[in-house]
Amino acid sequence: MGLDTTHGCWHGSYGTFNRWRCAVALAAGWELDPTHDTYAIPEGRLPDQAPADGYANSVFLGVWYTDPVDVLDVLLLHSDCEGVIPHRFCRPLAERLEGMMEALVAPDEAEDDDAVDWWDEVTLDFCTGLLRADIRGEDVGFH
Repeated sequence: MGLDTTHGCWHGSYGTFNRWRCAVALAAGWELDPTHDTYAIPEGRLPDQAPADGYANSVFLGVWYTDPVDVLDVLLLHSDCEGVIPHRFCRPLAERLEGMMEALVAPDEAEDDDAVDWWDEVTLDFCTGLLRADIRGEDVGFH
């Protein structure tokens, strides 16, 4: 059991998906939240959508009424088990991830060439799936 997405973006464990998103978050300047083994959502990421006590639940499933501060938010704020990455964000998200490839590696694995190659492969697979969805005019589904 694990996370599957459409268009071949991801097929693997939830834990590995979490580790990959933590690497993305760190590369983007987000901080880790060691108490929850994940990353901390920066204050004010979604000023137009955030109610006083947190973020609109809709963004966790991919429903964005306004564009995010950074297209990475679409990935980093998304549920790890359901919802969609809307078509309109697929190409920009792929381009953003491709632009950060060199910085995407878990800090404890930065000196391990095999781990770095693996992070690159996972990121490229995700980007390829996003671009596949973009070409088809489809959302990327999480299930």
